[in-house]
Amino acid sequence: MGKKKNAQFKLAPIAAALLLAFGNAGAQSSAEEQALMTPESSVSVGIGAVDSARDARRFGQYTGLNQDAAVLLDFELLKRDEATGTWTTFTGRNLGLDTRELGFSQQKQGDWKFGIGYNEIVRNDPYVIHTGMTGIGTTNPTISLIQTPPMPTAWATANRIIPSNGIAGTDVSLKLQRKALGLTGEKWITPELQLELNFGNEDKTGARLFGRVGMNSDTMLQHPNNRGTGNPYGSWAVLLMPEPIDSAIRTIDGRLNFSRGDLALSGGYYGSFYVNNNGSLTANVPGTLNRGNLWRGCASPGCSTVQQLAASDVALPPDNQAHQLYFSGHYAFSPSTRANFKLSYTHATQNESFIDMGLTPSVTAPGNLGGVVDTTLAHVGLSMRPTNQLSINASLRYEDRADGTPVYVYNYGGRYELFGTTNWPSGSQTRTNVKVDGTYRILSGYTVSGGMDWERKVIPVPPANTAIASNQVFFRPELDEYGVHATVRKAMSETLNGALGFEYKERRGDDNAWVTTSGALGNPLMAVDPLLVNRVLPTMYMNRDRTKLRGSLDWTLTEELSLDVVAEHAQDDFRRGYPDPTKSQILPTFPGAQVITSDSVTLDTAYKVSEDWHLNGYWTRSTNRWNVNKVNLDDDTFNKAHTVGVGLKGKVSPRFSVGADLLVSRDVTTFTNLVATANVGGPGLIAGWLGQTLPGNYLPDIVYRTAELKLYGTYQIDKKSGVQVTLIHQKFKTDDWQWGYNGIPFVYSDNTTVSQGLNQAVTFIGVVYTYRFQ
Repeated sequence: MGKKKNAQFKLAPIAAALLLAFGNAGAQSSAEEQALMTPESSVSVGIGAVDSARDARRFGQYTGLNQDAAVLLDFELLKRDEATGTWTTFTGRNLGLDTRELGFSQQKQGDWKFGIGYNEIVRNDPYVIHTGMTGIGTTNPTISLIQTPPMPTAWATANRIIPSNGIAGTDVSLKLQRKALGLTGEKWITPELQLELNFGNEDKTGARLFGRVGMNSDTMLQHPNNRGTGNPYGSWAVLLMPEPIDSAIRTIDGRLNFSRGDLALSGGYYGSFYVNNNGSLTANVPGTLNRGNLWRGCASPGCSTVQQLAASDVALPPDNQAHQLYFSGHYAFSPSTRANFKLSYTHATQNESFIDMGLTPSVTAPGNLGGVVDTTLAHVGLSMRPTNQLSINASLRYEDRADGTPVYVYNYGGRYELFGTTNWPSGSQTRTNVKVDGTYRILSGYTVSGGMDWERKVIPVPPANTAIASNQVFFRPELDEYGVHATVRKAMSETLNGALGFEYKERRGDDNAWVTTSGALGNPLMAVDPLLVNRVLPTMYMNRDRTKLRGSLDWTLTEELSLDVVAEHAQDDFRRGYPDPTKSQILPTFPGAQVITSDSVTLDTAYKVSEDWHLNGYWTRSTNRWNVNKVNLDDDTFNKAHTVGVGLKGKVSPRFSVGADLLVSRDVTTFTNLVATANVGGPGLIAGWLGQTLPGNYLPDIVYRTAELKLYGTYQIDKKSGVQVTLIHQKFKTDDWQWGYNGIPFVYSDNTTVSQGLNQAVTFIGVVYTYRFQ
């Protein structure tokens, strides 16, 4: 209590100092003249509190209001020097929270301007980690086996969980903090020539969820989970290792702008630099985890024990940078005809030393990636208005992205693999795009717009490299996409307007041109697998039919009541042009995306109860479906969301105004997963899967519910000052089973668990005093 009182007490001299620095010119002239000549400044001081920081994880994820109490301090100070015409601006937002912002700028219009800005953003992870791990957020965490979390005895026995060691863990919460500093400057060298300079630096620190999986345990020998995979040691040692974050992104942008008459030109340089102070993540792993001793049989040359694999270095994002030169402009040939263009060249590199990152590269690998991607972009556009009723736009865009990164084998397979893995110059491609569209206005109130576009994407075949594993990459070297779109708008009356539009696109490639990285790189995939069985095709290279529909209605029923309606439908269909376009849900003919759809309806209304009272509301319903065939599995996921919002605001008296907002949402994800007979679960697999008949759905729904009520009121004490009180009550409820279901938690190999509050409720109250002055 003492610290809180002390923090509040210090706000008074802070506010007084700000007022003193910028002065109070209220006595220099009459109030009316002063209001016109001098901009208004303000200072706001208050306090906010939540009733339970434990339940405020969702509420305070980004707001900074995840603590019991916090100071609320904002200010905006504006000053204009009459003698020089110089404006000075000094602003501060959320200064008592960890989302604080500060900005300072000065400018003389038409001559110069400079500014400096600072802001912070904190993301508090809503999940709680229960673990015995120490060193979280560092590059060298230590894994420790802790006591087994509560779970059904049968489940623990079936999965070979060893008896608990009785060592308790602790709860840990992760967060990421961003601190950004920006500098801007402008100078008019001549009335036609302007120089702009911008610099930005953003530091990011903290930790986020991360882990590694796929090592083996000797107690897994002959376990039913192996299901005849040929690996007698099973697959376990799944470890949570939060990724330590300590990086910076720096940007530099400098440009010259020239404008004379109908011609405007701009050219400059843009640089982006990413620096990661953490090069690799290396964990200290014990020899025993919750399924027993880690496999130690390592007699073959070059093999590693599971403990060594689990403790091996994990590469983190390396340093990289990009440099771009650009030149753009536009020219008006006449009041009705204009042209624009843009040219740019970008050179991006990634060449941080593997050794400096704390890694030991393979003998076949170089000392660094040597990554380099050069991108050339050219764009030209033309807009014309031949008549008052007709306007036309056309554009041509060409992009050539050349990935010059050398191809190497970076690691060879160990005990159970015959090949190594390599990088692939997937960044190389060229795109050519042409668009033409126009709008025609008809006297009867109709407006018709439409157009067409075409794009060709060309991807070069990678160089031959027989040392890599077969079928690592599937792609097609050429794809063409054609599209048309049209919209009709109609002013049906003075109070009713409507529009209806559609878009259709087809993306096609040669069905016999699928390429796979097999032993003799560049072999057509069709020759390896004519029916594409047991291959998951990348969505970006598949044939696709895209359809979009949109309708809107804007209706003013009375002077007091208005209604807006918007309905949209979008569908991507990937089933055309393949060996068997019929969808087999049990044994998919070609694994890959099948149908992706999205639908939404939004109603938005406003009602003017009186001059002092206004009511508004909206309702949104959206559905999304992802139907994707995997190997012997049809994954049909359906999401449905409803959101309802109601707001009321008005004046109780000339000095006292109030408002209320209610927001309620419900989000449901449903899984319809149909599995081939051979893949029906056995002991130790997903809870609820065992014993399902075909077709069968073995995953339950995931439901998220949120409700938020916001009440606020403002009392104007006098012309210069006022008080605002805000009360927010928020509820969050979910049955998300992804980290645990039906009493069975997802357990990492050291018995670490991740959870969230399934029922959260939090109340926030804030009181702010605002003083305005000139």
